[in-house]
Amino acid sequence: MTSPTPRAISRLGVGAYRLALGVPEHERVLYKALERQKDPRHNINLIDTSSNYSDGKSELLIGKVLSHPRRDTLRRDEVVISTKFGYIQNKNMRLLSEGVFQKVPPEEIVKYSPECYHCIHPEFMRDQLTRSLERLRTKFVDILFVHNPEYYLMSNIKHTEVNVKNSPLTSPSANKTKDFERPGSAVRPYLVTSTYHSLPQSSHGLAFLQMPGNLLEMEGVETTAKWAKDHGLGVFLNRPLNAMSLSRQPVRLASYPPPQAPTYVEAKTQVLESLCVLSQRREYLQPKMQRLTEMIEDLDASLRTNKLSIIHMEGASIKNLLHQELARPVKVKGLQHQHLSIPSSNSHESQYQEQEPMPTDVEGPNHTPTQSHGRSSPVPYAKPSVQEIDRLITHLDHFVRAFHQQVRSQESDRVKKMLTDRGIDLKGSTVEQFAIEYLLEYAQVNSVLLGMKRQPYVDFAREMLKIMVGTK
Repeated sequence: MTSPTPRAISRLGVGAYRLALGVPEHERVLYKALERQKDPRHNINLIDTSSNYSDGKSELLIGKVLSHPRRDTLRRDEVVISTKFGYIQNKNMRLLSEGVFQKVPPEEIVKYSPECYHCIHPEFMRDQLTRSLERLRTKFVDILFVHNPEYYLMSNIKHTEVNVKNSPLTSPSANKTKDFERPGSAVRPYLVTSTYHSLPQSSHGLAFLQMPGNLLEMEGVETTAKWAKDHGLGVFLNRPLNAMSLSRQPVRLASYPPPQAPTYVEAKTQVLESLCVLSQRREYLQPKMQRLTEMIEDLDASLRTNKLSIIHMEGASIKNLLHQELARPVKVKGLQHQHLSIPSSNSHESQYQEQEPMPTDVEGPNHTPTQSHGRSSPVPYAKPSVQEIDRLITHLDHFVRAFHQQVRSQESDRVKKMLTDRGIDLKGSTVEQFAIEYLLEYAQVNSVLLGMKRQPYVDFAREMLKIMVGTK
């Protein structure tokens, strides 16, 4: 069925791109975002997701939370859910190989890469909507977006004079999708997320547009979004704080505090010294220590070029990568059926995260060096002592923390310079606060979507809503 009553959509919404069922923090954060406020204008009632976000686990999490509301959270009938279809990846790729999408003509599937296909055919739309409804545990979605139809357009529309009225979006064969607009259907309108538009208002039948928009990428906001608004479409903006510079480098539009002790240089020196000393004392670990050293030097090189954005560090944990390399088994050449490995660092991770740096010497209180003519010498195949491993892990963790702080500090300086070069005066605001207020000042913008995978993001969104309605 359709949404029973039209609902006002909050100016800020939950972007669920990185949310997933099975991550306890994500569940807590989503409940937090949906907490009912005394002033309804402070409520966040818009959730934007997609069938391919976290391979369906984003929708599964939303379905779980909304089907188990708490006393102080918004109910399903108070929430606006927007989801999307279009991508064939991961599970959808497997379903395609199993012949599940037989009703979709092969020529309607755009093969963008071996791991990423795309389709906007009505039969694929029906299949994906059905699966989304099941994952979301709902009888209807408020908004169904066509996810990045430019894949189809780039593949089938070769120049601007080609009329797209016969595309799957608007052709007579696609009119069957209008079933979704009738009362009792599973979705209210037929919608699109794209930065490409050439359809006259009388023929397109669309209702909302979602597109990127931020301080460094305003062309679409000032042109496409205005066009959409003039033609009766609502506009959602995504990526408000994740931008692309003119040199196509990712930029995080946020303010960060200055680095704290130990400084990045101190932390880097400590960890490299620890790797060097352990390599000298345990000869068989030299290849492993060399790999770790190269990883750290590569990170340092990226930092010195000032091209490494905090966005680069969101997809993979540098700390986990270093710890995994540290814990990888080492096979000693010449010793059959024997692997000598450094103990896994996972058990030490939380224990040593907050400790002060330890001395850089490698001899712990129980260290007993092998004696040879009165001098200590390396023990070729002995496992490192607990003290040696603890010290190295501590230095690795301090390095990662200092590295993150340094990246944030450099990025803050770089962003402020970019904005200054564009004549943008923050007027004493933080970058993130100014960025959101600036976007919402545009009449053609209905809502801005913020990624909210941690509670500070929810707190920031709530604070912004309070500021905008003047009740802070």
